[in-house]
Amino acid sequence: MCLWRRCQRNDRGVLSTSAVVVLVAALLLLRRDANAQVLQGTVRLRDDSVSIDAARVVAQDRRGQTLADGMTDASGKYVLRFGAGAAGVPFRLTITRIGLQPTMSDEFSLLVTDTVSADLWVRPLAQNLAEVSTEVAPSLNTQRLRYATRRGWKVYDPETIEARSQSSLGLNELIRSLGAPGLMVPNRNGDCIKSTRTGQCLAVIIDNVLISGGVHLNPRDIYFLAVVGSSEARLEWGDRAAYGALAIYTRMSDDLKKP
Repeated sequence: MCLWRRCQRNDRGVLSTSAVVVLVAALLLLRRDANAQVLQGTVRLRDDSVSIDAARVVAQDRRGQTLADGMTDASGKYVLRFGAGAAGVPFRLTITRIGLQPTMSDEFSLLVTDTVSADLWVRPLAQNLAEVSTEVAPSLNTQRLRYATRRGWKVYDPETIEARSQSSLGLNELIRSLGAPGLMVPNRNGDCIKSTRTGQCLAVIIDNVLISGGVHLNPRDIYFLAVVGSSEARLEWGDRAAYGALAIYTRMSDDLKKP
């Protein structure tokens, strides 16, 4: 008598347990392959027929469930293998890759044992990518100007400041030329600017930094300025700005061109 691990038949010529297991597994594998559906083809650019590698091809049914997926190889070819349960199920293919417009195919439906070839055509995103690459992020002062306007501060914009600064000899003279209501502007530069409502000095903020003492600043170095009420000023810069603030933002290298 032989052990089942060492022989396939016993003394009576009957298959051993191990041989039966191997035979059943082989039959199941053959049945699975016989019921498999295959969809294959090449992904190409529509205008010049160049094949596209590294594109993802996904088959999804009408409920959005994925039936098969794969990637194109170096020659643009793809192969999708479906399980037996996908037979007769309508599906579409989506093709995606960086630099390509996401593309969806017409609807397919495969029968059991089908092997179907289908080339897929896509378009590049060259125009959109060019538009994105030329978009410039706003400068820091442009962001500050937008923020001040959005918060409802009394803003004197860069065009106004530039026009008035040419004839102003100092900060106080510039503010006086703006005709800013609610402010008492002293004749001597360096003295504080006061609120007509409270009679208290406004805090002076230069580039978001609260300044102590007198301010001696060339008006031509100012990009824009804003008068900020007491509640907003305290929220932004604390109790030292409890009576309001004069927020000044100086020019930077990227402010040479008007926004």
